[in-house]
Amino acid sequence: MKVVTTSCCFVYKVVEANLVFIVVESGQLLRVGEGL
Repeated sequence: MKVVTTSCCFVYKVVEANLVFIVVESGQLLRVGEGL
């Protein structure tokens, strides 16, 4: 049970990091688009 919880937390952290990265990249692209 403990192992399952740990892996779930790890997966959640990885997904969360990916979402933050995507949002930041999208924000930069939007700023570049507005700049042009």
